[in-house]
Amino acid sequence: ATMIANGSSDEFFPLTAHMATYNEITTTRRTSLSGNFDHGCYLLTGGESADTIEARADLRAKGAQLLWFHHHFGTDERFSYIPQTPTFTADSIGLATLVTAVVDGGGPHLEVEEVKIWWSNDDAFLFGSVTLQAQGGGIYGELALFPTQANTVLYVDVQYKTKELIFPLRFSLSSVPQIPAGFVPHIRNVSSCL
Repeated sequence: ATMIANGSSDEFFPLTAHMATYNEITTTRRTSLSGNFDHGCYLLTGGESADTIEARADLRAKGAQLLWFHHHFGTDERFSYIPQTPTFTADSIGLATLVTAVVDGGGPHLEVEEVKIWWSNDDAFLFGSVTLQAQGGGIYGELALFPTQANTVLYVDVQYKTKELIFPLRFSLSSVPQIPAGFVPHIRNVSSCL
């Protein structure tokens, strides 16, 4: 069983390598992607404050470990159930995109805290996000104000929390990214971060 936590803009393990690895795993697998995170260039060219990106990455990395190890070693019943991988569709409507995601509610000990669509139109150099709204029955959606184009990369990220009112534990699970055929990501130069 394998959990892959990664940055959406990682220069050493870009999304193409991420998915090549993910697709070879034949056992239980999940992924958690951290928007705009990489091995350090995010400090200069991440498109958001470093603190914002670091907090997101910290939750995804630590949360992935928390979920995966507690579940597979049976050490905390709150993680006895691993939510299914979210799925989504994205339909272009002019300069907007209609996003509809199907999200697992998390079972008896977890609840969905936030669902976002993450998108890039510059070869996965920078990602933006839009929060999806609950439609009922595990469906989340939004008419998001970004166009889809030939090099658009998309994924949905679902942040879960345990149901305690005080100090709940958090983690996220991401969908399988939608990557165009033959896609070549924009890898940051480690000298210039461009």
